[in-house]
Amino acid sequence: MNSTRTNRDRLYRDWGRLFGGHALKLRAACLVAGLALLAGPVQAQNPLQGVVKTNAAPDDLFVEIAGDLVTVTARDVTVKELLEEIARQSGLVLILHEPLEESVTMELDRLPLPEAISRILSGQNYTLQYVRPSSNKTKLSETSTSRLWVFSQEAGNEKASLEVTLGTDAITKIAPLRLALADEQADVRLKAVSDLASIGTDQAAAALAVALLDPDLSVREEAVAALGEIGGETAIQVLGQALVDPESEIREAAIEAFADIGGEGSAQALAVALKDDDALLREEAIEVLSEIGGETAIRVLGQALVDPESEIREAAIEAFADIGGEGSAQALAIALKDDDALLREEAVEVLGQIGGKTAIRLLQQALTDEHSSVREAAAEFLAELSSQEQ
Repeated sequence: MNSTRTNRDRLYRDWGRLFGGHALKLRAACLVAGLALLAGPVQAQNPLQGVVKTNAAPDDLFVEIAGDLVTVTARDVTVKELLEEIARQSGLVLILHEPLEESVTMELDRLPLPEAISRILSGQNYTLQYVRPSSNKTKLSETSTSRLWVFSQEAGNEKASLEVTLGTDAITKIAPLRLALADEQADVRLKAVSDLASIGTDQAAAALAVALLDPDLSVREEAVAALGEIGGETAIQVLGQALVDPESEIREAAIEAFADIGGEGSAQALAVALKDDDALLREEAIEVLSEIGGETAIRVLGQALVDPESEIREAAIEAFADIGGEGSAQALAIALKDDDALLREEAVEVLGQIGGKTAIRLLQQALTDEHSSVREAAAEFLAELSSQEQ
């Protein structure tokens, strides 16, 4: 895809070493359980929606954290409530792909956080990326970010049908690759991303949501490329997370990946990119939308017609010329009200190119524009369209 590019040198945010202490991997039993979760893709879930914002603890729950030592007294509270309170006090980031609504009653006395999580999530499929505090007075959030993923577990007959579709080898590979995405070494995580791209299933795309939160920019960029290669609804849902990445390089790569995937889902996702702070990325999103085309692209492009930058509004008008059709003509009604007379005149020209009843009606409205150049252009194209009908 050809697009305007400049060197946008931005300081890479130092996320620190995410794995400063040690990474707790799934127990062997959880690896077996991990095969069950691969029975189906994460259903219509945006990874951003799985990031939990915690509230105050319920009355029947007591949690105390000193350094990385966790004390818990829980009486008939949900696993989710318990994890949320631990996260609130420790700075742990939760990414849940499972509701965790089952109730638990337990007591833990000054257990290290990884061991506490292991007991709370006994039987669940999860990955913990853990950073040990430097002292007993330091919160996890004051050093670097620890993250806990809890994955969905789908069991039963679906697993057998998946084996027929993918083969047991593909199923067996994804579970350990999830673990590899939590490895301390960036090159190991990069290899896991590459292997998931090679598998190329919805399950592999869902697993890549973890890689889009990686502290290493190159891993995130590789994950974006992998999702563009895999394609499909799940990849689109996961890829949307990259459109809000702090680094412009990742957001740009995500826009290009949506161009590779195409379709109505990609067009809808790019609505986020049209709100990017970087005007160049907004312009690139417009170009991709013009390539995708269709009703969704037309609707999403409409918001670019009110962008504060005239260059972006102009790019949107040109995109409607590329897409064409009655839908594009109707969308350009907004452009005929633009404060910039030059853009109104360009909208008139595009309407003349599109033609049709909607374009003629809007061109007739432009005959009363306050600027003579707009009125003259409208009259010229109306005459041309009229001669074509005869």
